[in-house]
Amino acid sequence: MAADRVQVIFQTLIQPRPAEKDPAVTNPAVFLDRDGTLVRDFIHAADPAAFDLLPGVPEALAVLRAAGYRLVVASNQSGVARGLYTAAETRATAAHLAAMLRRHGVRLDGYYFCPHHALGIVPRWSVACACRKPAPGMLLRAAAELGLDLARSWMIGDTLGDVGAALAAGVRPVLVDIGMVAVGGGDDPREAIVGPPTRIARNLAHAAAIITAGADALPASVLRRPTPPPDDRRPGQPHPLPDAAWLARAWADAHALRDL
Repeated sequence: MAADRVQVIFQTLIQPRPAEKDPAVTNPAVFLDRDGTLVRDFIHAADPAAFDLLPGVPEALAVLRAAGYRLVVASNQSGVARGLYTAAETRATAAHLAAMLRRHGVRLDGYYFCPHHALGIVPRWSVACACRKPAPGMLLRAAAELGLDLARSWMIGDTLGDVGAALAAGVRPVLVDIGMVAVGGGDDPREAIVGPPTRIARNLAHAAAIITAGADALPASVLRRPTPPPDDRRPGQPHPLPDAAWLARAWADAHALRDL
């Protein structure tokens, strides 16, 4: 993608919009973590048969859909980089989850996953990327491809990495507290260095109730520029502002499944 196209995406999706919005960007969304939010959390599973929807998930998603929100999964899947399963297997599990939800009458609008980890063993995926949460690459790409209004959107997840990705993209986070908050959402403690969540929910149904209670969209003053993942900074060193090359990586790195 050309650098000028990336800059247009940045200007449209991240910086505050003028009063007259682009009519193509009108849809609010709820971004959803997968493991621990939609399905029971298990370590690096690639077997679709092992998926087990958490109680109340289809009903909560139906509530969000009825309220006018697009539903988009954004999931870190570092098991690909770690050699525990392949990107193809991850796509298969994604399609299986989408099919499970369709059987309950719920359709996903998009499914994005990050296969990377800087400490992986598969060279192709073992990089410090711009899509692994708390970086916002998956959310930015979904917004550009699906015509989503980030300032009116939400992110639901069970880790601080989900919160960080939401704040970096200018999305309001809801943290589902299932006891994972202390570990920061990953095996790298630096991933826990994010802003506080604005809401904490007991489960997805509670999160859906919070979102549909009529809360206002984020004011433009709190929209944040995306920040590169904190893998190569010295302690206390601030994030550099993203440039066109980094934003291009944020777009390219997030693997997407469509027509779910």
